[in-house]
Amino acid sequence: MDRENPYEIAKAIVALNVWRKIDSHQWAVVPRGAEAPFICVVDGKGDGKDIVGRLLVFPGFDVFRDFAISQRFPDYGVGSGPLDFMHTALLAAKDGRFEMFSYMPGYIPMPVKDDEVDRSLAAVLYECYGLMMRFEEDPSLVMKYASERALFARRQDGSGTWQDAKFTLPPDQGVARAERVALRNDDLAAAKKLPIEKGEAWDVDFMALPSWRTREKRPRILYIFAAVAEESRERIAWDRMSVGDISADDNDPHTILSGPAAGLQRLWESHAQRLLRAMLRAGRVPGTVNVRSSRVMRFLRPLAMQIPFKMVQHAKLDALDGVMEETIKSGRV
Repeated sequence: MDRENPYEIAKAIVALNVWRKIDSHQWAVVPRGAEAPFICVVDGKGDGKDIVGRLLVFPGFDVFRDFAISQRFPDYGVGSGPLDFMHTALLAAKDGRFEMFSYMPGYIPMPVKDDEVDRSLAAVLYECYGLMMRFEEDPSLVMKYASERALFARRQDGSGTWQDAKFTLPPDQGVARAERVALRNDDLAAAKKLPIEKGEAWDVDFMALPSWRTREKRPRILYIFAAVAEESRERIAWDRMSVGDISADDNDPHTILSGPAAGLQRLWESHAQRLLRAMLRAGRVPGTVNVRSSRVMRFLRPLAMQIPFKMVQHAKLDALDGVMEETIKSGRV
């Protein structure tokens, strides 16, 4: 086995078929000099179809923590699924085939190519392979430090030798995130003078359209912030955007965001200002804004505290969904 080739190591991992023994476990791999540990998650639940197991590798505990919390609380943070969290995924199929994908928030997942060898990924996968082989004899090994609020870890010392160790979990930060929504004072002042149409409702949502993407080496996903009048199906707002389209200064000059989800978070934090501008363009304020998720509601709430409209959460947004369906059929988003 070529220890520097992640594909050869992945093939060996899949051959172990460790998924049959372990439903879900996590451990840490800490290479020498790494700024943050890699958190590795093995999942043997599959998808009910062809995938029988997954190995997910997250670059840093914070990314893994947000991913784990989002699985329990779907509207936490800004990530709604694996697509929105930076990680590498090894997917094993029933017939022994496998694929590896690299995920970055706001970007189309990319296959990990054999001719673009990632040395750090290869090192992490090799340690995972060795650990998985040990599971055959001692399935409880990965839980060795669970009572100490720590993950089992493979850590590389100064001489380059890998050893068993523990990774103590950082202090629990709860489920709160630093989210800042900026509204322009002049737009607010103008909107407060607009008529309020109490009988009018708008459907508002933020949607990813992975089928539409930028033409770049690593394509970005197209997102749409939309507001559609419930009765007339008029497009009040139809803002197309991708990560990187909004700088920190345009959104909030007092906040400097960093990390893999920063670009996606900036998009979410821009929604209240986008809806505010849509009201100004329309020349009116609806009495009701219908939303699909509490996440959308959370990011629009700062505007609702300034402008007297109510927000109501619905499982379906018929007007908006109808307009979106027609738009997709037309091929012109």
